[in-house]
Amino acid sequence: MWQKLIFGLVLAVIGGQQFVNGLTCYSCNSPASCVSPSPQVCSDATAHETTVWLNTIHKFVPVVGSSNSFSCMNLTYYFENNRSKIHEYLGCHHPDIPVCILPLNASNSDSWKKGCLSCEADKCNRNPAATSSQSLYSIMITAMALIVAKFAF
Repeated sequence: MWQKLIFGLVLAVIGGQQFVNGLTCYSCNSPASCVSPSPQVCSDATAHETTVWLNTIHKFVPVVGSSNSFSCMNLTYYFENNRSKIHEYLGCHHPDIPVCILPLNASNSDSWKKGCLSCEADKCNRNPAATSSQSLYSIMITAMALIVAKFAF
């Protein structure tokens, strides 16, 4: 019985490890740097850095004092006529800021268009393939939990 209990606790610790470390997003601030973005652990400081950047291109960006909740984002700005990238920004943001619906400021709104993705999984803001590792991790933990439950009862 104790072996099963210890195994279950070890499984829970391994499964919970992801949540203890916090959200990790890809980070970059230009089309050139976004070719090889770096991972960034989200914090109030990184989310505030994103808010400052958003204020340079958007209007009506809400102020968020402090939060323990974060999301990842991928914003790509391009010229509508030829779809060439002007700006690209990947990083952490406060979920209270609706990054995908913020209006562009007047100097950019006529010729720029925006592509946007906001998500809550580790490294989800680069491409859809990045989320498969989290799904595989969840499947493995679920399978191990089922095996433990089968032998425990």
